[in-house]
Amino acid sequence: MRPPSSFSFGRESPIISEGKSGSFGVDVATAVKKQTESLEANVRQLRTDLSNPKRLMELGGAEAVVVASRLGEDVDAANESAKRLSRETEGLKECLDRVRS
Repeated sequence: MRPPSSFSFGRESPIISEGKSGSFGVDVATAVKKQTESLEANVRQLRTDLSNPKRLMELGGAEAVVVASRLGEDVDAANESAKRLSRETEGLKECLDRVRS
C-alpha cells in the first residue's frame, strides 16, 4: 500500500510527505507522537486557564463561562477519541513486539 503524498492536521502543517524519510511507518509514528504532545500541552493550558478564576475573568468573564460550558460535549468526544487512539497504539505496540521477537 502506498502512503498518501501528504497527510495533515490542517493545511499549514503536513505531517507525512512522500519520500521524506523513506519510511511511511516511522513518519506516521513520529507525526502521532508530535501531534499528541502538542494536543496534551494545549489541553493542559486550557485546563489551567479554566481552573483559575482570575485568569478566566481575564479571558472574558461571563462569556468565557458560556464558552467553557459548551466545551463539555467536545471534551467528551475528545476523550473518547483519545481512548480509541490509545487502544490503537497498544495494538500497534503488540504487533511490533511480535515482529521483534
